[in-house]
Amino acid sequence: MKETRKGTVTPDGEKVRLLREEKGWTQRDLKEKAGVSKRTVENVEHGRPAFHKTLALIAGALGVDAQALLVMVPSRIGGDLSLRNQNFTGREELLHKVRGELTTAKKGASIVALCGMGGVGKTAVAFEYAYRYAEWYPRLIGWLRAGNPHTLAADYAALSQALNLPEKNDREPRITLQAVKQWLQQNTGWLLVFDDAPDKDSVCDYIPRGLMGHALVTSRRPDWNPFAKAIPVEVFKRDESLSFLRKYLEIAGDDQAVTTLCEELGDLPLALEQAAAYVKSTGTTVGRYLCLFRSRRHDLWEKEHPPHGYPHTVTTTWSLSMERTRQESLTAFDLLILSAFLGSKDIPRELFERGAECLPSRLRAAVQDGLAMDEAFSILHNYALAKMVNETLSVHPLVQAVVRDSLKSDQKRRWCQIALDMVSSVFPFKSEDERTWMESLRLLPHASAALRHAEDDGVATDSDGFRIGLFEAIARDMQGQSGATEMCEKILEDLSLLDAKSQAIARVWLAIFHDHQHNRRTALRILNDLLNEDDAQRRYNEVFWWGMYQKGVILLGMSLTEQAEEVLTTVYKTARWQAHQVAALHQLGVISLTRGDYNSAENRFYECLRRREELADGKTYRLAYEYRRLGQVYAQTGRREDAQRMFEQAIAIAHEHNFQRYVREIQHDLLAFIDNQR
Repeated sequence: MKETRKGTVTPDGEKVRLLREEKGWTQRDLKEKAGVSKRTVENVEHGRPAFHKTLALIAGALGVDAQALLVMVPSRIGGDLSLRNQNFTGREELLHKVRGELTTAKKGASIVALCGMGGVGKTAVAFEYAYRYAEWYPRLIGWLRAGNPHTLAADYAALSQALNLPEKNDREPRITLQAVKQWLQQNTGWLLVFDDAPDKDSVCDYIPRGLMGHALVTSRRPDWNPFAKAIPVEVFKRDESLSFLRKYLEIAGDDQAVTTLCEELGDLPLALEQAAAYVKSTGTTVGRYLCLFRSRRHDLWEKEHPPHGYPHTVTTTWSLSMERTRQESLTAFDLLILSAFLGSKDIPRELFERGAECLPSRLRAAVQDGLAMDEAFSILHNYALAKMVNETLSVHPLVQAVVRDSLKSDQKRRWCQIALDMVSSVFPFKSEDERTWMESLRLLPHASAALRHAEDDGVATDSDGFRIGLFEAIARDMQGQSGATEMCEKILEDLSLLDAKSQAIARVWLAIFHDHQHNRRTALRILNDLLNEDDAQRRYNEVFWWGMYQKGVILLGMSLTEQAEEVLTTVYKTARWQAHQVAALHQLGVISLTRGDYNSAENRFYECLRRREELADGKTYRLAYEYRRLGQVYAQTGRREDAQRMFEQAIAIAHEHNFQRYVREIQHDLLAFIDNQR
């Protein structure tokens, strides 16, 4: 209990609020039932000092003992325990789960291990649990620093002082330790928190058999079964991150800079608290902090301090795990470094396997040996530096940043080059196989990350095709996805140093992307800017005509049929490349079909069919386009058997080329045609 001025005590305002809300009461309800003023209820719930008598009235209304509503300061052996973290936010579901596991476990098994990466807030959750449920542990709450065997033994022995055991001053440490363990074995009403335990072997000797109290462990290692019930602690949910920053910085409303900061810090509680502390202590803004983080992250982190009660900053919290990983397995350490230059989520194991020839010899040998690769993944998982789920690896973006910052300049460039070579050797550029489209979407974040780091670290990228292929994948696969437009524009900016033709290709793909998102005016503006450049036709050659064709398609989508027809006719008659001529002729056939000029449409689609077969030796999924359109022509002119035959032929070709999305469109046409015949 914390005494304040004479006759008053400090109430646990959060506990009062939770008890009130559990009963479904408002503050006015509690005021009436306790016989106090509403202002008094508000003050108590804010943790302001209250008289014993006042708190007793509120406790009586809530049906608890007044002692249960006092701020309890349990012993933290080995260090001073600060008052409750007033900025603690969220984690309600997690706290209830911990409580449930501890109270429903069978006798002798009341041990819970909070597991997760460094900085995720395991210690804060354990701390909050000790405060919130302090009345359940009237005999002892012991906080033990378990990260080091010497401090753990010292903290455990010091419990004898808090318990006033006869052996507390014994010169033989073993006797003191045994006395504490025996007391724990014979008494109830206690909680031990083993903070930052390396593994279960480090703490198992300190927990007595036939457990009469509860033990809560925090650890980075996930493998605690069957010794303890392991509960994973993840980063904040986004709403928790926002609530935390708003509470810490005392700001209200929606601030885009706050949301962006949460995103860039990966919702990691430690990083958020460091950032909030810096903003508050320097009087700067969240927007200004963001600018510093983006431009001078390493310098900024060097200036920031650990939160009160936690020994590490973002830069140091993973250093021990990284060093232990390096000592245990250089292969696992190499894998961690390489992953730092890729996207942070869902790195496919297959990426390393298919790009193995680009890897250094030690890592390549491990990739080719399945068991060695399994071991490397397991080590990263056990040290909470990465997660392996469904054959994909995920590394928190701030872990990646710390890993990159730990490298010397030449090492950074070397690993960046390896990542870029690996991804570019696997990334599919312009495949017409729909299965490869999905593959490119899976690899897209890693290709983009590798390219971005190459630019940042001054690594030469010879392959313009890699960038163009990456751009194509974004335009084709990321329609409607969050951040896709920004990614397109960023890569277009990256392409500014390339030759004019490569830039032109990227601009056409950007227009296609906007067209797919129904931003057709933007798409048309991009193409007009390109096509109206001086001497554009000579400078860009076939890219110019590709852009002209796309302009016709976009005009058609805007129902500007006459303008579209004029542009497409120009492409058909003037373009030197047959692929562009045929594509334009197909769209002219669509215009004829829309106008009801079925003879012209039939002739145009048959001409396209003939020329596509010549171009690709009959092996292209685009043949399905012509058969489908011919089926539509015959359906409109009453040639039922011909229509059904054309639709079925289109479906067969699309199936053959795994063009499943188009199969569904043709099947829809076929079903509509069959319904109309009934």
